[in-house]
Amino acid sequence: MKLLITSVFFILILINQGVCQPFVYKDVPDYLKKNVIPTEQEINNVILNYPKAVDAVNYLPKNYVIDGSVDYTKQIQNAINNNSQIILPNFPVLVNSKGLTLKSNSIVIFRKNSKILLRPTIENNYQILRVYNVNNIKIFFPNVIGDKDKHLSNKGEFGMGISIRGSNNVKIYKAQISSCWGDGLYIDDYSKKILIEGIHVDNNRRNGISIVYGSDIIVNNLLASNTFGTSPMAGIDIEPDNNTQVVNNITLNYPVTFNNGNRGILLALMNLPGPSKREVIINVNNHTDYFSKMGMAYYPGKNQKKWGNFSGRILINNPNWKNSLNTPFFIPNTELSNNLEILLNTNNGVDRNTMNKIKNITNIHSKIYIK
Repeated sequence: MKLLITSVFFILILINQGVCQPFVYKDVPDYLKKNVIPTEQEINNVILNYPKAVDAVNYLPKNYVIDGSVDYTKQIQNAINNNSQIILPNFPVLVNSKGLTLKSNSIVIFRKNSKILLRPTIENNYQILRVYNVNNIKIFFPNVIGDKDKHLSNKGEFGMGISIRGSNNVKIYKAQISSCWGDGLYIDDYSKKILIEGIHVDNNRRNGISIVYGSDIIVNNLLASNTFGTSPMAGIDIEPDNNTQVVNNITLNYPVTFNNGNRGILLALMNLPGPSKREVIINVNNHTDYFSKMGMAYYPGKNQKKWGNFSGRILINNPNWKNSLNTPFFIPNTELSNNLEILLNTNNGVDRNTMNKIKNITNIHSKIYIK
């Protein structure tokens, strides 16, 4: 009986601390969306700026439906293949797991009611909008919705909303990407000069955004919310797979992470050190987290023999982690600091309780500097 009472008491403590609480989707307040939702005037101005853009409705069959119930993958792909500038229909369009593939020097414009909906699939690997080995792409106001809540299996984790691989000079403006089986936005295969100007990734299963292999990437006004389903469950995850890859000159300006299953921002660099020299520069400016288990987490790795060719810094300016559920800033005690410096500039904007938790980390990890 005494053992039973002790066990119940311990469970109640864990629940009270949020450790055992089940994930609950939270609606994002409108004021957090103001920099990621395009206005009707913005949409109209972009359409006026591209008078040669072709209306993709012209590629649909005569008796097309406007409720997103009929698969128009082939027709929309034909519109992309035959035009350098297209405007998507002003209603939801259903596509299958083949997704849509963009070509170089393309401009794609979504209207106010334009949406690309994925037909529920059994596939564990898909890309709804594919940007592969191309240059000079602009995507305005994409609204992409996956099949997370209707997926036809429980396997896999690589169903992506927008996937960028091996591409250069890609610009995405005020995107809405939700409910994907894997990540909302995925960047890999040494993609360079990527600009994301406003993006809301919501209710994606693995990560809101993953940056695996790329350089010169800027993400302004990220809103990453309600990521939950399979690990890592981060709002944004910067995580190379091995030493052959590069993650350098990555800048996040004003990211907001909200109610993500594990981390708001995850810097998982443990696989990057190795025989080839690697420099990492990551800037995170004005990050605010609400209700994620951890505001930010950094994993430097345990293999000290590989750190000799590894250098750079992570600059964290003016974070606000006071509303993170469990930990504002997490580094495993088992992973000692490598050659990467972490410069944490709080501008006195971190509350005392949060600062005490951060200082406990600096006692173990000597290359963290707080200003």
